[in-house]
Parts: sequence; structure tokens; C-alpha cells
Amino acid sequence: SIRLHDIRAAMSVPLWSGERIIGLLQVDSPVRGEAFSEKDLDLLTALANYAAVAIERLRNRSAVEREARLRRRLARYHSPSVIDAVIGRDGASDDLGRLIPAEVSVLFADVVGFSTLAERATPTEVAEMLSDFFDVAVEAMSEGGGTLDKFVGDCVVGFFGAPLLQPDHALR
Repeated sequence: SIRLHDIRAAMSVPLWSGERIIGLLQVDSPVRGEAFSEKDLDLLTALANYAAVAIERLRNRSAVEREARLRRRLARYHSPSVIDAVIGRDGASDDLGRLIPAEVSVLFADVVGFSTLAERATPTEVAEMLSDFFDVAVEAMSEGGGTLDKFVGDCVVGFFGAPLLQPDHALR
């Protein structure tokens, strides 16, 4: 490409991020007899430093956004301690890996006498009662390190001792 574009002068500087090079910034000129000066190199170096900082900021923002997406997705079903364990692992990815077998306790909790209560209440009262019950049950499970599995009618199903995920394997 130097012959093709008749390049007569060129200079390059690395884009540094800490101790590693993340790219290269290069300029060239087809003008004969005109070499780049020390001031040109200083300017190119300053531009490379600004570019490296911008690239790292974008990478960091992407990592923060990725973690926030994972936390939102996991928060629907898992306790904060499980989420911290999964996301805190090095190499946690969007596919979240495979499950590790573990002993767990399963909780089934429902409203005693729900059918009788529901027969005498209005639909709005039933919905409010269930909403209040589900809020309390899910909060209690979360505080105890449990994970919500599902709601079945007036029943809340959750588990404790949630298996964590292995970082080395992709979910198939």
C-alpha cells in the first residue's frame, strides 16, 4: 500500500491502556521531501492518548450496561446474594453457564383457606390480598437467601441453597 499510495512519510503511535496496547494510530503523507517533525509526533501521541481514553470509557460503559442487564434479568427470580455470586465471578457471560448440582430446600407457601376467602371477596379484594401476600413472601424469601421459582394460584414456590453456575461451560 505504500507504493500504491506513493507514501513518502509515515509515523505511528500505540494506543495504550494501562500496560497493554489496544490499537495503533498512524498518519502518512504522499508529499515528497516533507518528513514529520517532533511536534507532529507529540501531537499524534496526544491524540492517541485521547483516543485510548475514549475507547476505554466506551468499553467500561459497555461492561456496566451488560452487568445492569444481567442483574435486571436475574433479579426477577434470584436473591441478591445469588446474583452477586453469579455476576461477581470472572468470566460471567450472558449465557450464564451450566448449573452446579447442590442440595436445596424447596418452599411451598399458600394462603390458608384461600378458596373460602375468595368466594366471599370481590375480584379486586382477591387481587389485592394475593398481591400483598406475594410481596411479603418474595421479600421474606429474598432476605433469607431464597430464590422465587413461580406463583401457582395462591401458592408461592421458592428454593434455598440455589445452585450457582459454572463459568467454564456454555449453556447448551
